Amino acid sequence: YGGIIDPAKMEKLKRVLRRGDEVRQMMTVVGEEGTPVEDFAMMLKAEFFDSAYLQQNAFDPKDMYSTPDKQMKLLKVITGFFKGGKRLLEKGVELQAILSLHSLPEITRLKSETANEELDRIDEFEKRLEADLFAVAGDSGQGVTG
Repeated sequence: YGGIIDPAKMEKLKRVLRRGDEVRQMMTVVGEEGTPVEDFAMMLKAEFFDSAYLQQNAFDPKDMYSTPDKQMKLLKVITGFFKGGKRLLEKGVELQAILSLHSLPEITRLKSETANEELDRIDEFEKRLEADLFAVAGDSGQGVTG
């Protein structure tokens, strides 16, 4: 079974998880203050992907089983956030501004608040997230999400 995620995308996500773990281990030695922003962002990205997508709650009726369609939509939202966040950092937006997005905590709750039959809720959320990213970008919002 090859899975539902494109192998190249899956390999990229595995690299994020590995690099995030390396940074986490490095931070135990040098501390948060001695960690470059890019590395700290990578560690947060890995933790976020793990909690928002990989972890599953077997006791939650909406999270105990997710259809492939729901999984793909969730992954699209998460990777869209990663791309948008990276572009914002490249435009000089502070990491803290990205982490304070109103929609950010919602991403981690999407899988447990959205039933397999409610995929339109994920689409609606994706639009709100995109609007949040543009708002943080301010005047330089062009090209943030795509």
